[in-house]
Amino acid sequence: MVLSIIIGPMYSGKSTYLLDKINISNENNENIFIINHNIDIRYNKDKITNHNNISTDCISFSKLKEIYDYNRNKPLFFETLDHIYIDECQFFTDLEEVVSNLLNTYSNLKITCVGLDGDYQQNVFNNGQLLKLISKAENVIKLASKCYVCKNKAYFTKRITNDKKQIVVGSNNIYVPSCYIHK
Repeated sequence: MVLSIIIGPMYSGKSTYLLDKINISNENNENIFIINHNIDIRYNKDKITNHNNISTDCISFSKLKEIYDYNRNKPLFFETLDHIYIDECQFFTDLEEVVSNLLNTYSNLKITCVGLDGDYQQNVFNNGQLLKLISKAENVIKLASKCYVCKNKAYFTKRITNDKKQIVVGSNNIYVPSCYIHK
């Protein structure tokens, strides 16, 4: 089992990184399953899309445990999988439980989890579900963007609207990448 975690702020290239890894899996003829959270409807709910409009098909769930029901009638589905890719992991409230179970049950399975490591106030999403998996990961990569003010490395996401809800799905009309000084 191999767990890889890719984190960073918005506009740091997380989805592009994920799409590159998916392309490599496809070139290697791996049996893969691609998941996105169904709250992410910025482009298309059945695709993972980066900010350059490059995309790949996926299945969208509101809870990660839906993966079990989705594949209930496919015998040996998990045993024949090589890799599961999960985008927008910060939104899954059951991420830690399901990923841990899959890793403990299917020893040859690789899982890549991609998501934001903090919200616009640098707080964790969903009790830190994604960050709790770091202790189980073999690879952790934190990507950076460029600060919208000074162009230094940006490790944070800043909301530029007055909305105070933690989760507001949007793009550059709502969020910008920022360094620590300009957060």
